[in-house]
This record gives sequence, structure tokens and C-alpha cells, in this order.
Amino acid sequence: MRRPRSADPAEAAGALLTLFQPGNYMGEPYSLPGENQLRMTDTVWGRGNGTPDEAAFSQSMHLYGMTGIAARSSLEDALAAHRFSVVCGRTDPIFLAARGMLALMLHRHITRFIVLVRGAAEREGTAQSLSAYLEQSASGFGLSPLLTVYADGESDMTVEGSKFTLLQLRRYVCDTSPQILLMNREYCNRPENLLLRPDVLLDGQTPLSIVSAAHPVIITITETAGEIRSLLRCGALFDPLCTLSFTESADISGFTLPIYTPGMHQESRKDPEMEQITL
Repeated sequence: MRRPRSADPAEAAGALLTLFQPGNYMGEPYSLPGENQLRMTDTVWGRGNGTPDEAAFSQSMHLYGMTGIAARSSLEDALAAHRFSVVCGRTDPIFLAARGMLALMLHRHITRFIVLVRGAAEREGTAQSLSAYLEQSASGFGLSPLLTVYADGESDMTVEGSKFTLLQLRRYVCDTSPQILLMNREYCNRPENLLLRPDVLLDGQTPLSIVSAAHPVIITITETAGEIRSLLRCGALFDPLCTLSFTESADISGFTLPIYTPGMHQESRKDPEMEQITL
């Protein structure tokens, strides 16, 4: 397989922003059941804002060995599920994910993200790197995203040194500042998981249903594209606006649509706003 070049952060951010054409992503006020004083802007955004260029997708699939019916079905499935990927090459996928989220916060006012990784050890490494990258970049753009690590029952494993609680959930859903929730995939399958447990403070609803109502953007971060599939299944539980996967190599399975592959020619938009991207 031909290895892609290292990604350019500004070009990758521009590719992400083309998925979300300029417009109003604000909806009706949303409140937690039984907590009417806690309100946020409902993130019922329009689905499928902008469509990646089909020719660019076909070119990418041909480069990585997918042609004909296989490429066509991959295109249709990925578009229908709103699953897209950025190939990072030798660039750290965590760094590019941080830059991508900041670009969406800054230019498209998208404020709810869930970052999914494979396991607890990888979660902690991702938390440290993501925190550092966000701290380095966010303040310069007037942003203050809050990164919360979901580690239910693992009090010594969280960034803040305490269990993920319903209070943190309220903050994630209701706070007006950008929110990033980091978790590993095991929590999506555990029946004792706090996310799946109905709570009286939520009028009997589960935290998962409350988080899903915000339609977050799901971010998956893996070293190889072969690890994406299980994370995509977990991400689907949250009814995401879309899923953005960051990997070192291209996803040839067809589960995601490559919107940015370094080294490939991509049609550039003559949009003044796009030309001003510095992330």
C-alpha cells in the first residue's frame, strides 16, 4: 500500500469544514428533564451538510485498491452513515484531531464532541496529549474547551481524580462552552455502565439518552484504519451528527469516506473564509 504523506493541519481542517457549510446550527432550547433551569442550545444540526466530492472519493479508492461496485457501495454506505476520515500520515492523529475540533468550534460553532479510543491505557495517553495540544492552541483563538475523561468506577484513572458523575454529565450537556468527552469503547458495552443506568434526576432516562440528544460529533483516533470498525459501532450509540476518524493510513474497508488524504489532488474551494484558516 502506498503510504500517504504527512498531513498539513490547515489543509486537513479545511477539508473538515467543507462538510459543514456555513449556516445556522442553532436550534430550539434544550433542557435536562426535571432540570429546567439547566439549558443549552439544542444541537439538532442539519445532517449531511455538504457532500465530499465524488470524484475525489473515487480517486482515493482507486489509489488504495477499491474500484467498481465495491467503491460505489462504500461511498453510499459512508455517506448515509455520515462517517468520514482524515489520513494523517506521519502526523500525530491526536494532534490533528485537536486541530480539527478547534476548527469546527471556531468556524462552525460546533461544541459537543465525544472522543473514542480502544482501551484505558490508550485513553490516558490520549488525554494527556489532547490536553496539551488544546492548551497550546485554544487560548490563542479565544476558545476554552473542557476535556472530561469518562472513567466510571476508575477514580484513580481520570484526569480530575474523581469518578465521572451525573454532575459532569450535566456540565457536558448544558455548559455553553465547548465540551469534549473522552472514553474508551468498553464503556459502551458494560451493562453496569453509568451511561446505561436510568436515573431519577433525569426523570428515569439514561445518561446515554441525554448525551445522544446533543448529537455530538464522534471523533475516533487510531494508529491504523483496521481498528476503526469497533469504534464506529460504539459511536453509533450516541446518535452522532457525524463521525470523524483520524488514522495514520487510509481506511480501505469502506466504512469511512476519506475527505482528506495527503498527497492527493483535492478540489480547492474559492471561499474567502476557507482561505483564512490558520488552524
